[in-house]
Amino acid sequence: MPTTRQHVLLGAALICGEALLTAGLAPAARPLQPHAAASKGWHPRGRGRVVSLGAGTDWRASPGGGSSSSSGEAVESSVEKELKADEPFANPANVLDPAACSEDLFQDAMSSDEDVEALMRESGFPDALRTPYPNGDPTMGVFCSRTLNLRNIEVVGYDMDYTLVRYKVSEWEERAYHYAKEWLCEKGFYVSGLQFKMGLVCRGLVVDKVEGNLLKVDRFGYVRDATHGTRRLTQATLAKLYGSGVAVDLRDKERWSFLNTLFSVSEATIYLQLVDRLDDGSLLEKSAPPFEAFKCNDYYKLFGATSKAVFRAHVTSKLKSEVLRNPGQFIEIDPGLVRTLLDQRLAGKKLALITNSDWPYTERIMRYIITEQQGEEEGGSSSSCSTSSVRHRVVSLAIVTSANNDRPQTCKKAHAAARHGRQARSRNAPERSQGRGNKVTRNILAEATLTRRRKRENLTHSVRTQCARVCECLGGARQKRGGAPKVAGTGGEKWGAAPKISDWRALFDVVVVSARKPDFFTGNLPVYEVVEAPPVRSLSSRVNAGDDDAYECSDLELLAEDADGVCTPVLREVFKMEEGKVYSGGTARMVEKLFKVGREAILFVGDHVFADVTIAKETTRWRTLLVLQELEEEVDGLARSHKIREELKVLLRRKDRAADFMNHLLTILVRIDHAAEHRGLEAEEEEERRRSEELKPRVLAVMRKLDDDIQTLLEEYNQNVNENWGYLSRAGFSDKSHLMRQIEKYADVYTSRVSNLLRYTPFAYFRAGQQSLAHDGEDLAAHLEGLDLRSLGK
Repeated sequence: MPTTRQHVLLGAALICGEALLTAGLAPAARPLQPHAAASKGWHPRGRGRVVSLGAGTDWRASPGGGSSSSSGEAVESSVEKELKADEPFANPANVLDPAACSEDLFQDAMSSDEDVEALMRESGFPDALRTPYPNGDPTMGVFCSRTLNLRNIEVVGYDMDYTLVRYKVSEWEERAYHYAKEWLCEKGFYVSGLQFKMGLVCRGLVVDKVEGNLLKVDRFGYVRDATHGTRRLTQATLAKLYGSGVAVDLRDKERWSFLNTLFSVSEATIYLQLVDRLDDGSLLEKSAPPFEAFKCNDYYKLFGATSKAVFRAHVTSKLKSEVLRNPGQFIEIDPGLVRTLLDQRLAGKKLALITNSDWPYTERIMRYIITEQQGEEEGGSSSSCSTSSVRHRVVSLAIVTSANNDRPQTCKKAHAAARHGRQARSRNAPERSQGRGNKVTRNILAEATLTRRRKRENLTHSVRTQCARVCECLGGARQKRGGAPKVAGTGGEKWGAAPKISDWRALFDVVVVSARKPDFFTGNLPVYEVVEAPPVRSLSSRVNAGDDDAYECSDLELLAEDADGVCTPVLREVFKMEEGKVYSGGTARMVEKLFKVGREAILFVGDHVFADVTIAKETTRWRTLLVLQELEEEVDGLARSHKIREELKVLLRRKDRAADFMNHLLTILVRIDHAAEHRGLEAEEEEERRRSEELKPRVLAVMRKLDDDIQTLLEEYNQNVNENWGYLSRAGFSDKSHLMRQIEKYADVYTSRVSNLLRYTPFAYFRAGQQSLAHDGEDLAAHLEGLDLRSLGK
């Protein structure tokens, strides 16, 4: 049975929730089911339940069901109306029901383009479907490597960084470079004068940690282009280093490092610059203590130091703190993102957010790109604090309630003994020496008072007062119960426009932070539920103030406080996932068990070629979608270089013809020379030799001229994307890059941003194009036309 304090806290939760609803600031997706407090005051399955107020109310709704009470009823917005599971549109199986097509319609239907166009014109939006690309823009297309039917996808998992969140690459990587350089400077490295140069490095390149080189590799693993430090290597040097059968094998992690993501740009940039300084001797000569030369006297060791510097720039939170202070400086808002996610929810798909970022960073950034940028945040100029900070405070006012059996036996019996003035004795109470919460609990037991002097009325008054202050700060005075609260997104939106989202977590069925990919897909990591506990005063301040109830707070509340008494997330170990919660860690197998779906029914969307796509495909056999942010520039460059490509094809065909002619001349000369050694030459043979010798230099001159023209066009061709490395997907003019091979092998589909899926709908059938074959060229039909194929085989 719940204690008196828990009854009061639950009642206070309903009071505060009602106040927020009345102020028009409570979220509307997935309304809270307060049956536990409205009926018996306690849910039989309520062990460790979190009754959340404000921005967290709907998302932590109890899965137990039940009817809403009048005092705690949430106002239904357009988000909830669209997310209703009982609507026919929410069931993908009903969308293409054969019974919906009568036999008469089937007989009258035509498969011609004219008939399809007539239906599109009748529908009223033919312009939207005139091309297979969003708004007719090929740079926003979704491209298919392996056929994917979205109607068979039941769960869509999303990464966050560089996937749902589109960072401004130059701004983000420049600051990452800055903090990495700052860390190196603290370690005594000579980094003075170094500056970040965008374009020096791009995704898909390979670092040779032994030679200090950056490589452009083709699909077979052979090096096609390279730099040593920032200096480009000649073809002769490449042939010497990598020409004798040396192929890049990414499984050899001791030598090769593949740049899988845009986060690698700053790391490789500073590494190349330090390679230059190591070569000219300035790194070892001008570095100062605590720099240790023996740890950075070769390229391999230098790469380790650089990687550590960039890692420290991320984990020390300096970079992320700057992003959190001013997210607009680093993040590009994608206006179609919310509508895309919402359409997938309407189509009956489950959505999961699986990111390596921690919870505080994830919550703030997702709130920025979905909630704040959708216009939901309404700041009050007369308020004494900002709406954003108050909303965070409301989330922090979650009431953490624990059933008696949630507490350790030691803690329960000790509290009971303290209240009755006797020593606790428990034969089955093991000594627990780990964890900050256990240490605090032991301190409580040592200092516990024997009486409780605070009355229930005082506690109720305190909670009511705090709720009133929050509502006052939000600028929403309590209205009469009969009045209609002002909730954003309650109707009036155009059917194609995304409603305003009051809580971004309403879009996702589960959130997994600190996932530690790729170990998330391969390992057996523990999983912890992330609980946002209420802000509490420090224990010492409570005791000094004579607060006897300081010793009656739960373990979760005590664990939640930091040095400033500010609410911080609490991790509680669990053994399985449930919908509507946030978890830290876990495994892909837990996600499969949560949604009870097969592996082929899960689509994972991410930007990291290895951690998000390769491992997910190889180990779990999930379907995969790669978000390649640079793809828009890549496709645009290919389109703008179409004329150059056609000219290059013409020149290459001419060179092939010239080379073919030269080969025949050389063959004739070899035959004539062989005949001259064994017998004398006839007059015709002598004339043939003379003519061939005259033609050979002329053909060579033509080939050299063609080579110069081809090289000039190739340089112009590559300038359309990256002046140093050309196209991401190409190695040279004709071959595919190693990055492209990885994409085709492990990414079923790929695109530049998540919102590109909006044009294709959640029911799209992505069909892989016909793959090119060396024996199925475009000119085969012209050569074979008019020939008797049977005669060719004789």
